[in-house]
Amino acid sequence: MKNLVDNLAGLKTVYRAPHGKKVWYLPGGLDATVYGSYTDFKFKNTYQYPIYINAYTKNNYVYISIWSNSKVNENVYYKLRSVKVGTLSYKVYRDKYENGKLTKTEYVNSTKYFDSY
Repeated sequence: MKNLVDNLAGLKTVYRAPHGKKVWYLPGGLDATVYGSYTDFKFKNTYQYPIYINAYTKNNYVYISIWSNSKVNENVYYKLRSVKVGTLSYKVYRDKYENGKLTKTEYVNSTKYFDSY
């Protein structure tokens, strides 16, 4: 099995709600709010293999691993890029690398916060 978190999985985000205030622990646009059954983070498995999600908490941190078949994304990895476009506004892009070379840049989201922590 291959740990997809090591290369940021490359899974498709279906729904993401940012925090109202920019959080200090992540670059702008990379946060997601999860609140009971009201707000959630949703993604879609776009691979031909099933994925396995392992999540747990320890010492007030949440740890999540996403695993799949070792053939998923062979020689491929992704990097997320947060670009500041205003005082509290950000655009996020996902860069795809194949065999170490940038092959694709994809727009992911735009976020405008009303304040920061």
